[in-house]
Amino acid sequence: MRVLGEITPEGLRVLQERDRGFADLFHIIPVREPDDAATLRILIDQQRRLEHRRKCNFGLDVLPAVVDVQRRYDRTAAFPGKAAAVLTRLAVRAGATKEELLAAFLQGGAREAFELPPRP
Repeated sequence: MRVLGEITPEGLRVLQERDRGFADLFHIIPVREPDDAATLRILIDQQRRLEHRRKCNFGLDVLPAVVDVQRRYDRTAAFPGKAAAVLTRLAVRAGATKEELLAAFLQGGAREAFELPPRP
């Protein structure tokens, strides 16, 4: 069986402390965050795709605000993924009808898709 996962260096350290034998079963491929310029290019592309797919428009100030907030408050994930996840949630929320939002909220399973990450 093949498993693909993601873990922070801190999370890997904790896993190795708790169960070294289990941690050693995985082949670790370190992937570094892209530099700021590459991150911005990736996020601009993601934003354009979301606008097209979800039929919404982000203001010019949205991307810098998302990057700033994620850089300051979300230490549990890496760029560009953590900012792309917030953009996706914003696009889903902006592009959804009231009925879709209500149905998703009542189902409970999709509730997280419409929420911003919690504050630390």
